[in-house]
Parts: sequence; C-alpha cells; structure tokens
Amino acid sequence: MFWKYKSATGYAQQKSIAKAKEAFEDILKILPDDYYRHLNHKIYMHAGIFYGKQMNMDKAEKFFNMSWELSKKFYQNHPLRSEKRVISEKKDFEAEFCHNKGAVPADADQCEKAEELLLQSLKIKLELLGKNSIHPDIGLRYHALGNVYLVLMQPQKAVEYQEKAMEHFKSSPLNNLEATYQSMAICFEKQGNIKDCVKHYQMALETATKAYPSCHPKLAEYKRRIACAYLHQRNLDEARKYLDEALAMYQKNDTTDEILHHQLAHCHADFGQLFLMQGERSAAIGQLETAFQYEVEKNNFEHRDTYYCYSLLAQIHGQLLKFPAAIGLMTAAMEILPENTHRSESRVANDLRLLEYWKQIVQGNVVMLH
Repeated sequence: MFWKYKSATGYAQQKSIAKAKEAFEDILKILPDDYYRHLNHKIYMHAGIFYGKQMNMDKAEKFFNMSWELSKKFYQNHPLRSEKRVISEKKDFEAEFCHNKGAVPADADQCEKAEELLLQSLKIKLELLGKNSIHPDIGLRYHALGNVYLVLMQPQKAVEYQEKAMEHFKSSPLNNLEATYQSMAICFEKQGNIKDCVKHYQMALETATKAYPSCHPKLAEYKRRIACAYLHQRNLDEARKYLDEALAMYQKNDTTDEILHHQLAHCHADFGQLFLMQGERSAAIGQLETAFQYEVEKNNFEHRDTYYCYSLLAQIHGQLLKFPAAIGLMTAAMEILPENTHRSESRVANDLRLLEYWKQIVQGNVVMLH
C-alpha cells in the first residue's frame, strides 16, 4: 500500500493524469481494510488534491472531508506519542489540509472560501514555525494566496503576496521559485505591464532550465508564453522567434500525451494569431485548423484553446467581410467558453464587442465605410 500511495502521488506530480487516477482508484478500493491505517487520512487528502486539480470538485470535497474525519480519530488515539508532539502534528496537518483545500478552487466563486482556508493555514504555520521565520512552508501559503488574488482579479495584491513568497523561497527547491516567477509574470500581464511580464517569464525559464532536460515541455511552455507577451506588444519578430523555438521543443516530446496536445494546440493557435496580425490570413487559417485537429483527437471541445481558435477564425472571416460566418464562429466560441471565465477579461470583452458589431452590420444598423 505504501508504494502504491507513493506511485499515485508521484504520477500526480509528473502530471501523468491517467496513471495517477488509476493508482488512486486502486488504493481507494482497498484502503478501509489496509494495515497502514496511519496513512489513511493523508492518502485521502492527496486524493482530494488530485481530483481538485482535475476540477472534479465533488470528489475532491468528498475525500477532503473523509481525510478530516479520519485525522481527528488518528490524533485522538496516540498513546505512544507525547502530547506536545501530537498537538504539533495535528496543527501541522490542519495547516496542510487548509492549504491544500484552499489551493484548488474551481473558480472565482470559491475563492473567498479558499482565501479563508489559506489565511487560516498561514496563521497555523506562523504559530508553529515562528512569526519571523523564513521557511518554504510559509512561502507556499503566500504563493497560494497570491494565486487566489489573481483569480479574484486583484493583480496588485497578488504581486505583493508572491513577493512575500519569494522571500521564503530564496534557499528552497528551484520549483518553488519557478512557480512564483510564473505567477508574477501572469500578474504583470493582467496589469498590462508586458516588460515585467516578459522579465519574470524569462526568470521562470532560466530557473526551470536548471531542473528539466533541454527539450522538456515545461521549457517550451515558457517560451510560448514569452511569445504571447511579445504578441501583446506587437513585437512580431521576437514573438515568431520564441514560437519557433517552442514548437520545435514540443515536437521532440511524446505528442500523444494529453497535456502536450493542449500545449501544441495553443502553440499553433498563437501562430494563427501571429499570421493574422501580419495579414497572412491563409497561413493563419492553416495554423488554426492544425490547432483544432489536436483538440479533435482528444475529443476536447470545451477547452479554452478551442475557444481561442474559434475566436481567431471569426476575426478572419470578419476581416473578409463574411459576417454571417464570423457571427456563427464567435457564437460557437462563447458557447464553449469555460464557465469560470470572467466576461470582463480583455480578450472576451473584445470578442463580445466584435460579435455585437457584426450583428449590427447584418441587421443594417451600422453602415460599413470602405
């Protein structure tokens, strides 16, 4: 059982979703009768984390609750441990529990509860380690809170918490710093500060380069994100350079992997955006059709990348004055937009304006000037 548990958490960390799911399901079938009862509350918590990250919030909530109930029984029956140690372990588990449950909110509606849990977790950790301690466990709480404020569309507050996290990650594993740089890059992108966005993606890439093989998809993803930032600046030469490098790195990996499929789809969609901005409509359509193909292979029609493709195709048809087709494509994009997406996001808000504009033209309420 112990090694099954380690395998499940290992697969989850590697984002081998199918293997992790199979391993967790195997464990959960035999868990109640297993000898390793002292692990049960932790196994249920890790199952909750796994399903939460897959956005299966019903299962996540179920396993978090089971974990909490088992932990209370576990810490009440420990004659071999000193009272001080039991209290310390219980507080530490409570902090971990609050942190992990708060770190996987499905959408903005759940973020207030996530914020409450994470602040509670941070408070417990500061009590255990000391208010003036510098420790990666404290940094993890600040980092998770920063991500929650990002979802709540509070990028300035998110940056403040990520900066606090960084203070605690200076001597911690590289992946903590990498994740913080990435979150800060996203914060600056939300603020429209592309210069600092690129700077922090570059820092995340540099940090990740020390931890991953030279063609790892993680490195390619950072290059793609840097390219997107340059697209926002309309710096098309730099965007093309980073997209070419990202695509070449993606293609050196196992292209049957589901996560890599999404990344490749997004990369080709970004090429579509680039060619559209250069006025190369045929090339743009070709790239977007390739992006669609990656999504079709995985039967994934409700992914944000698919929305992105529909949106860009609609814009191309709008530029070609094919307004009924443009309206159909943009309407399809809005129908598959993930439910937790803010309609005020700049891309979505702009697409809604375009859709309304095209409808007005078709209805004869707006006169086109040639």
